[in-house]
Amino acid sequence: MPTTTKAEETQTNPISYTVQRLKDGTARLLVEQKPTPGPPTRPVAVRYLIDDHGEPAIRRGALLGHDRINPSLLFLIVRAGDLISLGKRTIGETSTVWTHYKVGRGFRLMEIAVKGRGLAYAEICLQVGLYRPLEQPSECDDSLREFFSDSNHPRWMLPILERQKRKWRTNHPSKLYHLVPSEIQDTEIRRVVKIAPSAALRFLQPKLTQLQTRRCIRRALATAVIHAFDHIPSTQFKRAIRDYPGLLLKHQGKRIPVDLLMRCVRFEPFEAFVIRKQFPPALHAKILAETCVLPFQLFKSGNISRLPAEIATSFRRYPVEWIEVYNGDFSKLFRVLERHGRIKTCQKLLNILMSSLPQEHLPGLFKFIANQL
Repeated sequence: MPTTTKAEETQTNPISYTVQRLKDGTARLLVEQKPTPGPPTRPVAVRYLIDDHGEPAIRRGALLGHDRINPSLLFLIVRAGDLISLGKRTIGETSTVWTHYKVGRGFRLMEIAVKGRGLAYAEICLQVGLYRPLEQPSECDDSLREFFSDSNHPRWMLPILERQKRKWRTNHPSKLYHLVPSEIQDTEIRRVVKIAPSAALRFLQPKLTQLQTRRCIRRALATAVIHAFDHIPSTQFKRAIRDYPGLLLKHQGKRIPVDLLMRCVRFEPFEAFVIRKQFPPALHAKILAETCVLPFQLFKSGNISRLPAEIATSFRRYPVEWIEVYNGDFSKLFRVLERHGRIKTCQKLLNILMSSLPQEHLPGLFKFIANQL
């Protein structure tokens, strides 16, 4: 992971920062913050974006190793072209002194000529490009965990990170167990099970006793669905279907029986529709049949312009799966196919079904035909 450390004389103050480039084209922007004379301050870093509604939005970065006498670290995830702000807020007051930057090529920071104050609505809109969300470390444990596990940090940063880990161990040990699991000693396992069961399931599972594992599953079932699925007892599995159907679909959908999978689909149809193409064709047909009547305009479902063709193809290849989803109700099935798949219920289609469907589905089809006469 290429790392560059830069010290630049900006228009208002010197700034020292390190860039750690990530594989997805983003980078960690790591800004050293040294205490200044005067009242104590708390550093803050934000990244701007335009949200789904065309409005400016702010995402705050992480502050690590902060105290009143030692350097601390501001941590943002950025792309080239971003607009960011670095500020210092006097502790006990609400005002913040800001410095604003554009992230240029090579993730070089270029100061914007706005002195001290925050940016106005129009100024943000002028500088921010297309909607490009990024999870920030203050809101994403995975981002911080990957950062702490990275061995490629400059020497000046190491005391700051060690100070932050000590603060977590003293004041928020569960946070330490989640974010820096390498710090967990074997003698602490019982404590981790007690105060951070999800961390125990995710990072210590091979070291847990069967009783410890079950205790953690009861208290952190969502984590168990993802990281300890094979250890979930049947009673807790029933609760997982009810409480976490989306997680089961996303992480274990290919491993659970079809009847239970479809129960999850009915509990969480929006998530099921979004990930439908991850399943084998026959299961895809069942999920599509169950979810194709959703109000797509109410959620982010991607480009659905080809959905009618997808429905038509799926039904022609897997008619039995579609019929089973609609419990043999051909009237309802054909209404859905005509409305969402643009398939007309014509004699040709009926002839194809009469000649190809298994025997057990023909009485329902004949009943539908008789009702149309």
